[in-house]
Amino acid sequence: MTAPTQYGPGVHALAVYQLVHQHVPSLRTATGAADLHGAHLSEGFVHAALLRAAAALLPFSERVVALLQLADVAHFDESGIRVSSSLHWVHVACTTRLT
Repeated sequence: MTAPTQYGPGVHALAVYQLVHQHVPSLRTATGAADLHGAHLSEGFVHAALLRAAAALLPFSERVVALLQLADVAHFDESGIRVSSSLHWVHVACTTRLT
């Protein structure tokens, strides 16, 4: 170990889950980890965990995009979401088996 504290894959997964699935902001994710599990995370740790997960999922994501492009029928949608009081758009492409 080179850092004073090392967190395992469960803590990394918890941070990403809170951000992506529960839509909990990064500061609240870090605070919740400390309050509930005694893991004192920084917002930087939370953000880095998200970037690592995204990088690990890149081959899977690329495969899903390729399969969506080959689909005979696909559904497309966009939904608005507020980020720091600014409107952003979330785009979705899916079939009955892929999103």
